[in-house]
Amino acid sequence: MQRILVGGVAALLLVVSGLWFWQTQANQPNLIPAAPPPEAILDALPQAGPNAPAFGPAPPTPPEAPKASREEMRFNRYDRNRDELISRIEMMGSRTKAFKALDRDGNNLLTFEEWAAATGERFAGADRNKDQLLTRKEFAQTRPKQTEKPAAALSEPQVPQASRSGRTGLPPPPACSKSPGELLYSVRSAIDMKDVNQLVKSYHWVGVSQEQSESLLGRLDAMADRPLLDVQLLYPELDTQTLPDSSESELYDAGDYSTREPTRTLPHALKVMQYRSNTGTETVSTVFRLQRHYECWWIRF
Repeated sequence: MQRILVGGVAALLLVVSGLWFWQTQANQPNLIPAAPPPEAILDALPQAGPNAPAFGPAPPTPPEAPKASREEMRFNRYDRNRDELISRIEMMGSRTKAFKALDRDGNNLLTFEEWAAATGERFAGADRNKDQLLTRKEFAQTRPKQTEKPAAALSEPQVPQASRSGRTGLPPPPACSKSPGELLYSVRSAIDMKDVNQLVKSYHWVGVSQEQSESLLGRLDAMADRPLLDVQLLYPELDTQTLPDSSESELYDAGDYSTREPTRTLPHALKVMQYRSNTGTETVSTVFRLQRHYECWWIRF
């Protein structure tokens, strides 16, 4: 009985204290500030004064980023962390994707079978009877297929007759080298990236037969696979070169010099220096003759 009485008194005290606390909070002033009065809404737009100018000052022109040269863009592709320095890891980074494609088991080591996987697969596909031997008919299946670009380039175009000024009046073919310097950069980039298709685009295919084209494609493919050492333009030994007559339009477009000086030094060849193999130190050099056609520069053996 005593416990019940004590519990009832405690409950009564708890209710009284709650009512007292609620009443105290209700009597305190509101601390939330009142909302500011609404701004006055103008009925009409402000009018300019009688001496105000008709037009205000022009907005400032945003700054333009300077255009990077080809060599600067090439440097930026290798400089991944943008510290203006290219480390050995960054230089070798362009080969990582090709290495991982060959490393089938992912152990960062290339066996001979992994390195020659494409040749092994081509052999297995041609070996119809699975006797590990290829007959002449089976070996013919391993012949590399020509890409569409070389096939289109091999077809001899219809060259229109040049006008008296020496120009044909036709726009130059797309993606051609307009100067010897652009041709040098195109050849260097193609060999540096081991891109035989880009190297094929720089070759002058006019007058080349189908049989000759297969041999030329093989030579260009071998060049694209060898490590590059340097590419140089070769100039004649004389300080100046007399401009050719209009009849010599096979090499130069005479109309292109109609407004220029009577003499000009021009390169006549392009020299490519390479290592013979990826591991050796023996070098090999290839000299191309420069050909000018349709206001573009090309290489030719």
